[in-house]
Amino acid sequence: MLYKIVKCDCRGEPIAPAISIIAQSPDQAAKLILAEEVTRRGRAIDLAAKVYFASREGVPTMVELYRSQVTGQPDEHSTRRRGPANA
Repeated sequence: MLYKIVKCDCRGEPIAPAISIIAQSPDQAAKLILAEEVTRRGRAIDLAAKVYFASREGVPTMVELYRSQVTGQPDEHSTRRRGPANA
């Protein structure tokens, strides 16, 4: 299936020209173009791309994909404060 990938900032605004690619799924298309893991659920600040395609019925469809969080890594947006007691 043909997918159009639009790399976005956290507000959903395009930050690069759209790229079209043939792939098995929107997730695979974005992963190939962005060269990073993506997921369909996430925080607005982690928005990576919007993927546009036509469903099998021909209905225009858009999926937002988010950067995957690596388990075990500190979240740079975490509210936890680091100090001598919890460094």
